[in-house]
Amino acid sequence: MLAFAAFFFLLAGRVFAEFSITLGQQVLFPPDFLAIPSSLVPSECGANCAAANQSIIGCNNNAACLCQSSVVDSLRGCQQCMFTQVIAKNEKVLDLRVGSSPLMAGYSTACLADGNVTLAANETALVLPASWDGPLDVILSTGGTVVAVGVGGVLGLAAILLLSNMQ
Repeated sequence: MLAFAAFFFLLAGRVFAEFSITLGQQVLFPPDFLAIPSSLVPSECGANCAAANQSIIGCNNNAACLCQSSVVDSLRGCQQCMFTQVIAKNEKVLDLRVGSSPLMAGYSTACLADGNVTLAANETALVLPASWDGPLDVILSTGGTVVAVGVGGVLGLAAILLLSNMQ
């Protein structure tokens, strides 16, 4: 009888489970996925993200609806736009939901757990923009680099000469 009660409560827990994403220390529910302050959303992405937000809210926490390809594509389009703008402007992200690969990965996990829908990697992956040339932190100019390497070479040779002449 105890096993039956445990099984009943296990199934009842699944009935009341809500579609959610854990992002860092936050647990986000569908209305919160794109509830980003407007000052943090790039202006180029406003309309795109508003449409994605409306489609998510329109699903009313229904996992089958939230995991439809049209809703997922809309969310990924919004996230991709924000991701591209953050990289183009070289800004630090102040909200974890802006251009967030972890949010998309969490969305995919939630679709599998709550809606029993497996999303393909290309449906949730954010792509680096073609204009991105990688992390680049140029500290020295070409002339400064030549001088630094030259001084390092002279110091290295001096150390070798000093050590080789010690008796």
